[in-house]
Amino acid sequence: MKITGAKAHVFLSDEDVLSIIEGGEGKETDEDSTYFVFDKGEESKIPVEINNFFWSPKEGEQIELTEGDKIFKITKDRYCKTSADYSAEQGTIDVSDDCDPGAQILDGVVSISGSFSGFLQIDELTGDYYNASEMVLNKFFKIVKDEADGTYKVTERNDNQIFLLICLNTAAKVGQYEPWLMVPARISSVSGSFGNTDAQNQDISWVKGEGIPVIYKRKKVA
Repeated sequence: MKITGAKAHVFLSDEDVLSIIEGGEGKETDEDSTYFVFDKGEESKIPVEINNFFWSPKEGEQIELTEGDKIFKITKDRYCKTSADYSAEQGTIDVSDDCDPGAQILDGVVSISGSFSGFLQIDELTGDYYNASEMVLNKFFKIVKDEADGTYKVTERNDNQIFLLICLNTAAKVGQYEPWLMVPARISSVSGSFGNTDAQNQDISWVKGEGIPVIYKRKKVA
């Protein structure tokens, strides 16, 4: 079976260190939520290592968060893409000699990067940008919101890393595994065009940030 790129959906979440959840008595995960692990306590019950992603149980008993656990709950703002791609590669080291001319070995350093494109999404009622579109712009621009009554909201430029989550098969059925590409990422560039006969768009490039990229296969249940 082969599937089209239209079945891959892109979601973004901004990293916010002020929203890190710390473990302790009575603390546990929320149902069916995605998390990134910043730290673990000595008696942690979190099922993955530091700098990894995990998903809490869809329902029922949740994962207890013990003293020393520090996790971030990832919100998923969908970015409606027109295209997206990724690249993963390793460097090579020349180990050739006269017994084995041209031999190469991998250096073990995996570089991951990619891009995605879409249109600037605007709320029809308010005229404001949707969260995902504004999140990208805010990596490069300060944003000022003026209510025209003397009220102003200033959002300073924020180049924190994001969490890039791509569901690779949104058509997965109940009982099947739904594959996700999850990457802590930095948005390295954004560009757009405003041609008179074109839709306003965004072209975004990203590189791996701090943390472990993963292909995460979660079983889809009713």
